[in-house]
Amino acid sequence: MLFVCLLASGCAAATSSSLAKSLVDTARTDCTALDNGSFKAGADYIVTLDLDGDGERDELLDESHFTCSSSASLFTPNGGYMLHAIVHGAVFSWQVNGWRIVDWGEDKVLLLAQDGTECGGHGYQPCYEAVVFNAHRPMTVRPGSR
Repeated sequence: MLFVCLLASGCAAATSSSLAKSLVDTARTDCTALDNGSFKAGADYIVTLDLDGDGERDELLDESHFTCSSSASLFTPNGGYMLHAIVHGAVFSWQVNGWRIVDWGEDKVLLLAQDGTECGGHGYQPCYEAVVFNAHRPMTVRPGSR
């Protein structure tokens, strides 16, 4: 992103990490491989914020802001799109239908809207996953994980 702040808890990134650049390069290559498609990353495809409270900026890379001229659904198929969290040199990825950051005290909670099958239901049913980063790793409660 090149404009000021997207969220109170995260600001636009003028530069991105090598991991983010690698994810974008892979997306560009995938697009080009489909009938020599032209790839574009929208201005707000990456958000920087401190997800794990260590004082360092982490990144959320949202592929719903990617387009490919030769495939309308390459980055946003029916089952959602990829969201990548880059935290302390590691990439964590989810297939989502949407996401937002919820400030809860000192924590940043990554709230993910997902396909209903992720919660043991049908694809059309609403399903949400809350993720908190602790010690640079995502923590969540999933069905059957107790």
